[in-house]
Formats: sequence, C-alpha cells, structure tokens
Amino acid sequence: MPIAKRIFPFIVTLLLGLLLAGAFDLLRFAPCAKRKVAPLPSGTLSGLSCPNASRFDGTMPVRILFKPEPRYTSRAIANGTTGVVRLRAQFNADGTISDIEPLATLPDGLTEEAIRAARQIKFLPATENGRPVSVTKLIEYKFDLY
Repeated sequence: MPIAKRIFPFIVTLLLGLLLAGAFDLLRFAPCAKRKVAPLPSGTLSGLSCPNASRFDGTMPVRILFKPEPRYTSRAIANGTTGVVRLRAQFNADGTISDIEPLATLPDGLTEEAIRAARQIKFLPATENGRPVSVTKLIEYKFDLY
C-alpha cells in the first residue's frame, strides 16, 4: 500500500498534463479545421492564417519555382546605383504573370531589368479548394554592387 500512495499522485499529474496538452492542441487547430474559407476576390493578396491550412481546405499560396536575377546595367554600374525595386504583379491561374506595376523604382535601367526578370518567373499557381486562382503578389529585386 505505501507504494500505491507514492505512485498515485504521479499518475494523476501525468494524466492531467496529457489532458491539458491535448486540449491546447485542440484549441490551437480547431478554428482552422472548422472555418469555411470564402474565395478571395481576384487581385487580392493571398496568404494563410492557419498553420497547415492547406491540409484542411485545399488552399495553397503561389509557389515560386524559378526567379531569375535581373541584369545589372552598365550605366548603373558606372553610376554606382544600388537599391531595391519593388513590383506588384498578377500571378495568374494559368501560370502566367501580368499587370506588373513598379511600386519602388531605381534609375539607370534597373527598374526595366527587374520587370524583364519578373516576366520570366516560373511558378505553381495559388489554389483555393483545390482549384488554381489568380493572386497579386509583391516582388522585390535588390541591386547591390558589393
């Protein structure tokens, strides 16, 4: 009987810890599993707010397979031009990129080179409920001489 008095509190504590850990996981993932995801309007930014959301509703963000680096122009090298070009582009459901709009530009032909490189991006389209959809994403190209 004395050994039962020592083991009983240990077993109760262990079971209580397991129950609390299980409840924590349920609270963490239940909203994602139960939530119905409404389709995003065309041209909006895509993103996932739940961990492993694609496992629940077939939603996946755009997956970039190949993002070519832009060419540094000789004029930009001569002038020592550095910085970041930011572009907003439509990643279409058919695997093409369109509507590229510069948001932050650089002189000496670097913005044009960034746009040229962005047109060559290869990607898998975003999906919602297992179907390809078009989304708008930001693309950044850093130009640095060093």
